[in-house]
Amino acid sequence: MKSGSIPTVSAFALCCGVGATLGLALWASNATPPSTLFGTPTTLVPVVSGERPTGFRSTTADSNPKAPETRPIALSTASSPSAMEVATLVAGLLRGGARNPAAPTPEEAFRLLQSDVEKSIFLIHSTFAYESRDLDGSWIRHTSSTWGTAFVAHRDGYLMTNKHLVAPWKFDTELCALVSTNDVKIVRESTVISAWPAGTRCLDDKKQPLPGTGFSTIAGTLHLVAEAPDSFALRTGDSERSDSAVKVHALDDADLAILRIDSRDYPALQLASEADEAKLSKLCPVMTVGFPRGNGGLEGNRAETSASTGALRKAEATLHVTTPIIAGNSGGPLITPDGRVVGIATRIYSETLGIGIRIRHARALLEEAIVVDRITSAAIVAPK
Repeated sequence: MKSGSIPTVSAFALCCGVGATLGLALWASNATPPSTLFGTPTTLVPVVSGERPTGFRSTTADSNPKAPETRPIALSTASSPSAMEVATLVAGLLRGGARNPAAPTPEEAFRLLQSDVEKSIFLIHSTFAYESRDLDGSWIRHTSSTWGTAFVAHRDGYLMTNKHLVAPWKFDTELCALVSTNDVKIVRESTVISAWPAGTRCLDDKKQPLPGTGFSTIAGTLHLVAEAPDSFALRTGDSERSDSAVKVHALDDADLAILRIDSRDYPALQLASEADEAKLSKLCPVMTVGFPRGNGGLEGNRAETSASTGALRKAEATLHVTTPIIAGNSGGPLITPDGRVVGIATRIYSETLGIGIRIRHARALLEEAIVVDRITSAAIVAPK
């Protein structure tokens, strides 16, 4: 046989194979309950890109909750599989697989998951002020804002999102160049972060944010708990006043932040384990849920989510996906059909190439942040 050629199978051998397989399946159907013949019925477990900040250029794309209802998937409720089910199984075996014909396709699974997933999704808005030096030497204050997504990662109200949503000035090349030449000062204490649960009112009639309708740092109901350690890279500044490379936050796995809301009423999504991540491979289907274009993508005044599906292009240090990720999706979850979060939508290179941070990095940050936050909170409330 030539290398790379497909071996031929005689009609007799093929018929014998079909007959033997069909006969075995029919014999088993009379002697074996469906749960053992077809495997234990499985159960579905329901479980970047930020909007570009206004005012300067962005280098980024910009109590115990009730458990979600699960839906068992089985071939049949009869005492034995039907002939059609047996035939379907045989056809699947001949194609090289034994997929349960009653199991949903990835798209069907995502449709089942979507309504449960959005209960854990939050719209994020942050503002901060910076001052620029005028020609006469005085300082003029400006305000910039950005929009993105976050999701509940722990039942105690901890949200995962991207750092470039809570500290966007670190990622902007032009702004960093002006800071390096002392032409701009960042007023960090002016930062205000707001979060609205999906489906709740977030905008007034003029499409301006309503911090009082959600959780907010200014109201003390939203807290910035942790950021991944800063990681800087040298880039050429876009400002005419800067001819050399400037230090800007790298577009890497350190683009992560943890927030906490003062509520336990929102269910946490299930984070993929190390074993789950090890199973990721090219073309695995994924879904992301978030707020593309931030408030610009909202037709009304409520935080209505937008979902999209695609597949993994590759899973290496980061996740490359075909799932459309648009500015405003930053911080949103990348979810597999079984409802596990395998990554966080972070940035884009084209309409069909989105980048996600693997969940292992966010999981490690979350575990550390919870410990530190609980110790800090206990110290604050402890009697003196």
